[in-house]
Formats: sequence, structure tokens, C-alpha cells
Amino acid sequence: MDDNLKKAILELKDECKIFCLMDDAEMEQVIPYFEAVNYPAGSVLFNEGDTGSFIGFVRSGKLEVKKETEFKGRQIVLAVLGKGSFVGELSILDEQPRSATVVALEDSKLFLLKRDALDS
Repeated sequence: MDDNLKKAILELKDECKIFCLMDDAEMEQVIPYFEAVNYPAGSVLFNEGDTGSFIGFVRSGKLEVKKETEFKGRQIVLAVLGKGSFVGELSILDEQPRSATVVALEDSKLFLLKRDALDS
């Protein structure tokens, strides 16, 4: 893995509260399990009801989290997330379908931590 990518993953420790209890040595151990992914504006990261396969950590860009309503075709925006945020953790932890849809509002860069890496 390239040193710049490794450095960016280590910066997650300071940016994402989910890593606040990990020290640098522990972060070093999980680095090989991260994948850097780019999502162009308008890309759907996942849809409500999908099976969860990853947690996404936002490096740059903005994501919109939205949920279906009881009115067909209508959605409500739950959150707009940026750098330092993460998405997809609920379905990884509780193994339930995705509870919301996430769309890239602008070109976004994420680190993905896939479920199979967590299971190993």
C-alpha cells in the first residue's frame, strides 16, 4: 500500500470518532483491510433495503442520507455528511438490511471497510 494512502487511513483516527479508542499500532493492523473508492456526484453508495457489505468513511465530498416515507416515491433527507463521517455501520453491526439510501451529492472519496474483513 502506498505511503500517502496509509497516512490518510491513519488520519481517520483523528477524524472519525469511531476510531478514538484505537492507538496507532491497532490502526496499523486494520490498514490492509481498507479500500479507497471514488464516487462521482449522483452515485448511489447503497439503497435502503440492501444487504450491508461495508462501512464507508468519508475522506472528502458530501453524502446525502435519505429514507423512504409511506408516500410512494417520497423520501426525507436524514443527514448530509462530509469529511470525518461514516455510513453503513448499522447494517454491518446488526446484520439487518440498510436502513437508508446514501447518495454522493458531489464527487466523494471514501475508505471502505468490508464486512468480510471484519469477520476475519
